[in-house]
Amino acid sequence: MDRVTNILKTINPVALVAEMIGTFSLVFAVLGATRFAAGGAQILQQNPLAGGLEAVPVYFVSVPLIAAFAIGLSVMTLGKFSGGHFNPAVTFGMWTSKKIRTASAAAYILVQLLGAFAAFGVMQLFIPEATASVFSNTEPWKIFAAEALGMGIFVFGISAAVSQERSTFEAGFMVGASLLLGLIFTGFVSGAGFLNPALFASTVRSIETIGDAAPIFGPLLGAAIGVGLYNVMNDPTAFKASLPKQVTKVTIKKTTVVKKKK
Repeated sequence: MDRVTNILKTINPVALVAEMIGTFSLVFAVLGATRFAAGGAQILQQNPLAGGLEAVPVYFVSVPLIAAFAIGLSVMTLGKFSGGHFNPAVTFGMWTSKKIRTASAAAYILVQLLGAFAAFGVMQLFIPEATASVFSNTEPWKIFAAEALGMGIFVFGISAAVSQERSTFEAGFMVGASLLLGLIFTGFVSGAGFLNPALFASTVRSIETIGDAAPIFGPLLGAAIGVGLYNVMNDPTAFKASLPKQVTKVTIKKTTVVKKKK
């Protein structure tokens, strides 16, 4: 009982509230932006092959931009209370690098999921058909790889902002820009991108196969790789020190001492 009490004391309730609010805001903004893009919004661009203008969807611009703005603002306003994760994969990546305790990481992920489901529920009250973008004609392994690589880019930027101790404004800009780049990369590869297991879990209808859960496992792997890669590049000596030391064999020669009789 005492052990449980000590663990609970390490969890900051203010940080949990900040994580829930930040995740709620991010998911709500993404759902709204996705609904706008899926509603037929288009832009015109010059197509030399077609000999004129053609309509193209605005998803690759509108949704990543709004998501980047939302998380950047959340980091600037709520980051000082919790570190500004707002994403279970980010929390997992920080946990793998021992930047957050296990109990706090579990609590973070729980409230992030609650915030995401709350955002989806509120959005359903206004727009029942609103949901996140889905992948179109994309193989599961491509979705997994795209989510992992996009999340790696995103978390690499977060690690840089944290390690370099940037100001609140600079950190918000760096995190938002990293998410924008990660989403654009993932979107071009797989047709859409989540980069947030909480967003996917709150909007998905059903998971029938392991491949359907690629937007969950892909970001988790990518976050761990992104944090690890930045740590290695930022401090190579610490990485070398963490490797198991080579065992050197020492051969001791036996010497025989002959005592002379007096």
